[in-house]
Amino acid sequence: MSGGLFTWYNDEHRHSGIAHLTPSMVHSGRAEDVLEARHVTRMAAYAAHPERYMAGPPRRDRLPEAVWINPPQDPTLRASMLAIRGVPDTAAVVEFISPAPSLKVAL
Repeated sequence: MSGGLFTWYNDEHRHSGIAHLTPSMVHSGRAEDVLEARHVTRMAAYAAHPERYMAGPPRRDRLPEAVWINPPQDPTLRASMLAIRGVPDTAAVVEFISPAPSLKVAL
């Protein structure tokens, strides 16, 4: 298998915690463009068939400020980790960790 699990996980798999985008889309800065194009497509579908949308027009997806994989249980530790990253405490942080401990990437 060329590329393997990490290529699939980062480049193909769409993660629900990051607005059904791939980590590569987010990391490369393409997330907002993809989300906008997705919204335009949904709005065109809504315009063509509004009867299919019982809850009204589709809302534009937004990226969370951060997402936790393993959040610290101690609220003080969590708040200080978020403060270091400059993220409000209401958000979360996601980190993708490779098998090699020296290769740790945070979005």
